[in-house]
Amino acid sequence: MTESANADFAEQMGDAHEIGNWNNPERAKLQTVESTTMDFMNNRIGREVGLRHEGNRAEIVLECVTMAKNSLAIPKTAAALSAAAAQNKLVYFE
Repeated sequence: MTESANADFAEQMGDAHEIGNWNNPERAKLQTVESTTMDFMNNRIGREVGLRHEGNRAEIVLECVTMAKNSLAIPKTAAALSAAAAQNKLVYFE
C-alpha cells in the first residue's frame, strides 16, 4: 500500500483495519491487546519496506516474502512483543 499510495495513507488504512477488527463482533472475539500490538508492529515494518524500495515493487515483494519466511514465533506477551520490536522483524504468536 505504501508503494501504491504513500506511507501516511498506508498507516491510516492499516490502523483503520486493525481498529475495525474490534468493531466486528466475530473478529473482536479473537482480538487481544497483544494481537493488535503485533498487527500494528507488522504493519509498521511493512511500510518501512515500502519506503526502502520506493518505486521498485519487485524488491518490495521480495523483501516482504523473505521477512515472512524469517518471521519470529514469540509468546503472546507484552515483553516478547517489546523484545521483537527491537529486532525489527515480523512476528507471529506461537
